[in-house]
Amino acid sequence: MKNLKPFQVPGTFLDNTNNPPITVADACVLGIAFDATASYNKGAWFGPNAIMAASHQIEYEVPVFGVPLTDKVKIHSVGVLEYPRQLKEDFWIEWADAQMERLCKKMVSDVEEVSNRILKQKKLLVGFGGEHSTANGIFRALAKNYNPKEVTILHLDAHLDMREELDGSEYSHGSVIKRALDLGFQTIHLGIRDHISAEEAETIQSMNLSDRIFPCPTMPKTYYKKKSAIFKSPNFLWNGIFSPTITKNIVKKIRTPFAYFSIDVDAFDPAHFPGTGTPLPFGLDFSSTQDFFYALLVEFKKNDTVLLGFDIQEVSPQLEKNAKQYNALQTMSTQTEMNAALLAYKILLWQFLDRF
Repeated sequence: MKNLKPFQVPGTFLDNTNNPPITVADACVLGIAFDATASYNKGAWFGPNAIMAASHQIEYEVPVFGVPLTDKVKIHSVGVLEYPRQLKEDFWIEWADAQMERLCKKMVSDVEEVSNRILKQKKLLVGFGGEHSTANGIFRALAKNYNPKEVTILHLDAHLDMREELDGSEYSHGSVIKRALDLGFQTIHLGIRDHISAEEAETIQSMNLSDRIFPCPTMPKTYYKKKSAIFKSPNFLWNGIFSPTITKNIVKKIRTPFAYFSIDVDAFDPAHFPGTGTPLPFGLDFSSTQDFFYALLVEFKKNDTVLLGFDIQEVSPQLEKNAKQYNALQTMSTQTEMNAALLAYKILLWQFLDRF
């Protein structure tokens, strides 16, 4: 595949020297450099290389155990699928709808093909975007290998991404979760802000999804005195915090034998992830969300729920103007990519914690 390139940095995730072969790997990392449908700020194209570069700055000996994570968990770098960018010098290139749709379909087909190879070998799939539309290919590969009704997608995002199409594309970042629902996946949504489109509100009501949405409220508590058919107040994540009760409620809703996490970093408050295309305040607290993931993965082990993989999307490094490639020395801040790398590190550790 011509557009599958190696990551700019050598090695693999966490290890800047070695890249274990896929035959011995526990997890495979695929980057997708694509931000063509991004509605607001571009830059997620650089996300995969930024996360990989940040991972090499992590002291990856596991706390308490004092053993490097990569001694116990083998991580294979598949490479980065790269696609044309719209930005040329100081101007946006206007693409015709048909041209944009061809590019989106090509990207989705490529991601599906590579993801399918990983899943067929029963490896944990780790995707680094890119904009959230890149998860379309991953979802299609999951649907090829597993019955979608037996897979719960845990979706972290500031936005529902349930539009039928956005700007003429059914594969846009604003439609990716609608495509997952069309495939038949079970979904749970965390960190959604309560600014949603009328179209998405109709989808929630028609598919009875209200109980599966755990939004971050953006208004004072007194604003929510009236009952809403869209959001259920017991599910509100006030100040972006997962209470023990809400964590238990979410765990109870995952009744499938398989699970997958799709994480758009704008789900978090931009104080933690400022480098993203559409940062919105009042998001998830990073520390509380990490506690939630740890508790969830512990429950997965108890319940024999199999995590098939996860993706981290919409990391848009705060690079200097018109950068041609990612370079940490040319950023205003590396906070977003570092936090994304730390989140991936911790999910991998907790998934394989029984090895330590």
